[in-house]
Amino acid sequence: MSTQRPSVVFFVGDLDRRQSDYQLHQWLQPLQRLSKECTVHVLIPTSKNTQQFPGIPSLTLRQFSSVRECRNIIRELAPDVIFYPNRHPRNFIALFYSGAQHIFVSHGESEKAYMSRPGLAVFDVLFLAGEMAVDRVKKSLPRFPASRIRLIGRPQLLDEHPIPKSVPETLRPYSVLYAPTWEGGSPQSRYGSVVSHGEKLIESLLKSPQFRVIYRPHPLTGTLDAEWAERNQKIAELVKQAQHKDPQSGHFVDTTPFGWHLEAVDAMVSDISAVAYDWLSTGKPLIMTSPAEPAADLTFCGILQAVPTVRDHEASETAQSMLALLQSDTPLGGISWTSRYFSPVRDPETGREMFIEHTLSVAQAKKPGYARGKLRRRGIFRRIWFRVKLSTNLVQD
Repeated sequence: MSTQRPSVVFFVGDLDRRQSDYQLHQWLQPLQRLSKECTVHVLIPTSKNTQQFPGIPSLTLRQFSSVRECRNIIRELAPDVIFYPNRHPRNFIALFYSGAQHIFVSHGESEKAYMSRPGLAVFDVLFLAGEMAVDRVKKSLPRFPASRIRLIGRPQLLDEHPIPKSVPETLRPYSVLYAPTWEGGSPQSRYGSVVSHGEKLIESLLKSPQFRVIYRPHPLTGTLDAEWAERNQKIAELVKQAQHKDPQSGHFVDTTPFGWHLEAVDAMVSDISAVAYDWLSTGKPLIMTSPAEPAADLTFCGILQAVPTVRDHEASETAQSMLALLQSDTPLGGISWTSRYFSPVRDPETGREMFIEHTLSVAQAKKPGYARGKLRRRGIFRRIWFRVKLSTNLVQD
């Protein structure tokens, strides 16, 4: 019996096409923990500056400059598992490989449309956060086999996130984070509040002497729509001006990876996005914005009926609503959101991390009929099917 360590590739093929660095950032610590039991490779385009990924040196970084080079690298590495944090069409560069199990890990639990679209069927296995995610898949992909789903919780909740030195100190009683998402790749996925709520919401928070305001826009904000870029800049300027008038307020515009906020911040205002669902695990006050886009897909957005929300015409009252939540004994209604959206991160009996356990299990259960390095027949049909779906169903995540 072979004792060779399983080989894993984490594939982010779109880093040279858009600012999706944050999707890799959030998986670095879980991959570092996985590397104690597997050989872990991170595969990204050559045009990306790797110095901004401090966690990569402990892993094995490979870069490619063409489709052919990428596929040659994959054949050379002969991975047992390939992870994908998004559903970008460039994933098909790696999906060709027949010797691996292709696993969708996403870049955060959320109820955005891309998390429940038919395109998920191209993957061999889905690593999902909890039962809410499983319910979405069952409703949107009723024929997707339950045997291809694994619950891993949210591995990032085990990460360590020291507060960056760039974060200023404050004398204000409460720190409030406004973390809106971006404009999305289609009207159906336009959940962001930068244009509809942003300026009035941030002005409301800045006027209150109770709050230190942290503005953290999504890294992709304004990349597809010039108006969103302009409004984002205006909001950032409002925060900077407020900090200049009162240096002890601690207001600032944040561009650091998300994570340290969970411990250091008292409350958050956000849109339908992964950071909001991570925030639920803290039990701290959360206000969600109601999407102003009429075409936004709210099929699975039950969170909007369960936590306090603010509509665009109510944005100027955000500070008052947030202060009331902060002074409440049950800011989230006493509901255990962690158990609804996130299954246990560790095995209750062994204490082992579920992400690692399921990765090892899937790697070892690799079908013996796969021919390494050759196009699999199933993959051809998947690719044809998905390209047809792209014309009508592509959602940028």
